[in-house]
Amino acid sequence: MPRREYKVYHNGKLAKKISADKRNSAVKKAKAWFYRQKKDGLEKKIEGKARVVLVVSDPYEEVNYHPDFDTSIDESNFLSRSDIRRIVRQSEGGLKQNSKEELEKDLRQIRRTENFKIKHGRARIKQLLSVPLLHKKGNESYYYSITQNGHSRYIKLEGRTPDECAIEVRKRKLPRMDESKKARHKAEQLRMNCEAIKKIIWVMRIFDSQRMQWVRYKNSRSILSLEIKDRFILFNPNWVMRSTEKDIITEARQKISEVELT
Repeated sequence: MPRREYKVYHNGKLAKKISADKRNSAVKKAKAWFYRQKKDGLEKKIEGKARVVLVVSDPYEEVNYHPDFDTSIDESNFLSRSDIRRIVRQSEGGLKQNSKEELEKDLRQIRRTENFKIKHGRARIKQLLSVPLLHKKGNESYYYSITQNGHSRYIKLEGRTPDECAIEVRKRKLPRMDESKKARHKAEQLRMNCEAIKKIIWVMRIFDSQRMQWVRYKNSRSILSLEIKDRFILFNPNWVMRSTEKDIITEARQKISEVELT
C-alpha cells in the first residue's frame, strides 16, 4: 500500500508530519513519538494525556461511522473537531462528541448515545440478495463493506439505487481505503452485478406481470445460468452479461415450464 502523509497536532499546533500506510499506523507512530519526547525530558514542551492533547489528521476520511463503531479504541480517537463532526453527522444520532471534561475523565472523544442501541436494534444492515456487494439497513441507506485494520467496516453511501452506489464507490475511491486483497476487483464486480440485475429484470418484463409479482432476484455464482426456486429467480451474473436477450428468454421459459410441471 502506498505511503500517506498525516499531520500531528499538539494542543492545536502542528508538531510533526508522519508518513504511514494508513491512519491507524500514523496514530501509533504519533503516540510513540509523544511518549518518547516525555521520556527524553521534554515534559514542559510535550505534556498532557495523549488522547487529550494529540490530534492526527484524517485527510483520506479513513474513520467512518458504522454499526459496530468502537469509541474506546485509538483508531476512533485523536480526531480533529471537523472529523468528529463528520462522524457524528454520519451516525444520525447514534454518536455524540464528549465535552472537554468528559474527555479528560473518559479519554474518549466520542460516545454512544441512548439512541445507538435503539437505532441498531430496529434494523440491521443486511446483504442484498440481488447485488451481494451492497448492504442495506431496512428501507434506508445503502452501505459498502471494506476491510480496515483487519475488521469489516460499513461505509454509508448517498446513492439511492445500486447503480448510483456503484458510481459513488468509484468516485469516492473507496477501493483505495479497502485493505482486502481484491479491493479493485470487488468494485468492478459491484459494477457488473448492477448491470446484470438491470438486464435480467428488463428481459423478464415480457412475462406475465401478475405471475412475476412474487419473484425476487438472487445473485448466485454457484449455478450455470438461471434457475427458479421457491420464490426466487437465481441468476449467474456472468452468464447474464454474456447472454443475449433471446438466450435469457429461452432459458427463462424452459425453467418456468419445468416449475409448472412439478
